[in-house]
Amino acid sequence: MSEAVDISVYVGDYNPEWKKLLKTLKSIVYQKGVRFEIIIGDDGSKNDLFPKIEDFFRQVGFKNYKLVKSKENHGTVLNGMQMKKFVQGKYIKPISAGDLLYEDDSLKRVFEYSERNRASVVFGDAVFYNDDNGFQVFKHFHNPRITGVYNNDCVSRMLKLHYFLLGDGISGAALFARSDIYGKYLEMIAGKVKYAEDYMIRIMILDEVRIHYYKHPFIWYEFGTGISTVASDFWKDKLREDDEACEAVVKDRLINNLKNNKNTFDWKYLKLMNSHAKGKMKLIKGEFLYPELIFAWLRSKLFSEYTPTDVDKSFYDRVSKE
Repeated sequence: MSEAVDISVYVGDYNPEWKKLLKTLKSIVYQKGVRFEIIIGDDGSKNDLFPKIEDFFRQVGFKNYKLVKSKENHGTVLNGMQMKKFVQGKYIKPISAGDLLYEDDSLKRVFEYSERNRASVVFGDAVFYNDDNGFQVFKHFHNPRITGVYNNDCVSRMLKLHYFLLGDGISGAALFARSDIYGKYLEMIAGKVKYAEDYMIRIMILDEVRIHYYKHPFIWYEFGTGISTVASDFWKDKLREDDEACEAVVKDRLINNLKNNKNTFDWKYLKLMNSHAKGKMKLIKGEFLYPELIFAWLRSKLFSEYTPTDVDKSFYDRVSKE
């Protein structure tokens, strides 16, 4: 019988480097002050690292884990759906090989924040780093660039403008969510979106799911290796396909909201989607529908926030030791 847990940390991987995966696992098992399990979903990797993983867990005396293996590569979203079947925790923290929890009490802090604020979805700060050729921390635009729109008690019209028209999205790597909410929205995009599971956040915002901002570093995010930051034409094409697939889901959701007499943002944005405007033209047309968009755009240009660079590296160094 599994132990009672507060959080299910699930690690989705596909052909990961063992050294990077090991650091990620260390950053999880060294967490203190909260009950958690680890679910590892291998999405059809060529090399089977499960024996090494099990050996590591034996060495550190960690028993509350599950290993889920797919015979074929199905993509991040369906891999997440496979892991979801085994979730026992009230909350889910997804994480990828190479990304690390920031401190040894990061899970405890975000769990307590979520419980205290009755938050179903939370995101924290991501510290952008790379250690392939010497350790570096990068100053990067925060995801989102403007965090102030998440300080309201509801999903404001301004937040929607930032997310849908300015593309000012949340990094899925820094996400923490209640299991039922995360599972519900992951299922909405499963079979449509293949890799970019954080695109489901668009539908959360459309449905006015309140998302809280935890203003503290939450993860070490390995910059330049994941599909959203690697500069390859292949992954750009795949993300473009995922974006189009998610937009189709959003459009269906908008139509459903209109049938149920939801707010005016829905019909205006549906009108914009039906115009098939892209890029600058979408922004220009959006300004006619939403006059306040120009102020949102100026704010994002003049007052963009950046990822933390003045950071405490002690826990990173601890999990990086051989």
